[in-house]
Amino acid sequence: MVQMTLESKTVIVPGEGPNPEGGDEVEVHYDCYLDTGEKVDSTRERGCPLVYTVNSAAVIPGLEQCVTSMQAGEKCSVSVPPDLAYGDAGSPGGAIPPNTPIKYEVELVSIAAKPRSPSSMSVEERLQAAMDAKEQGNHLLVQGNLQDAHKHYNLALEYFDGLDEPPTELADRVKTMKVSINLNLSNLYLRQGNWVSTILHCSEVLKLDPRCAKALFRRGRANTEFGAIEEGRRDLLEAAKLEPQNAEIRRELENCKRRLREAESRQKDFFSRMLVGACMTDTQTGDRGEVKEGQGDQQQQQPPSSGSGYGGNGRADEMEDG
Repeated sequence: MVQMTLESKTVIVPGEGPNPEGGDEVEVHYDCYLDTGEKVDSTRERGCPLVYTVNSAAVIPGLEQCVTSMQAGEKCSVSVPPDLAYGDAGSPGGAIPPNTPIKYEVELVSIAAKPRSPSSMSVEERLQAAMDAKEQGNHLLVQGNLQDAHKHYNLALEYFDGLDEPPTELADRVKTMKVSINLNLSNLYLRQGNWVSTILHCSEVLKLDPRCAKALFRRGRANTEFGAIEEGRRDLLEAAKLEPQNAEIRRELENCKRRLREAESRQKDFFSRMLVGACMTDTQTGDRGEVKEGQGDQQQQQPPSSGSGYGGNGRADEMEDG
């Protein structure tokens, strides 16, 4: 990796303590500007700091290098060249054009040591850690970074591994969080056209909340696209019952019904062609077995040889079938 010179960084407010290390969780506020001075992103304006794990590829290299040079409480500004920002491609969504240098004003709010394993955390701690990971996933999803959003959503779910029976007073919060994370994953997979994973995560939601119209809608759409059209129709019908005024559900249901009719029509055509083919085969077989004109008397005069059974006689077969 190309190292950014610290000369491009200016400390505005000094911090104290050690620098973040790989695996540490950091909380950061930043404002991002083009070299023209136009602001293109701001955690402060969103009202939500950026929380991520150092060396997890959650941010661009230039911002990562800046953060790992800071101390808790520090504020600084830093210029990031294109090769450490969004390079030739530009940012997802186009806010930052290709090959554009950018400037950050960064505050390192806090540094937390490498996260503990879920098994060593209380249920409250698991809920908070899952919330932080989910919100970071949401932020990455909005930016168009589906790969890293996926990582954070899966991390959020991992905080509930081994938690089969949470305390009664926290059970609803755990269920709500798991529903939310699985819905976000289903949305991500739906956008990618990954129908199987969409179906799996929607099914996880419906185990927890069978009346979740959003999960029924997404699973119905995924089933339809996957070719399980009847299953898709059932899900979409159920979603439409729960939200009868939802125009998007109604449109998808009509699309599903249309595709079901088309599938049934193709099936009828297929069996019709099979039937016609079978009839033509029977006719050709019968023609090969017919007695030619002038041979009838000869056959009546001569008994059949041992090798000429009646099964090859087309007319006899036709009469028998009739």
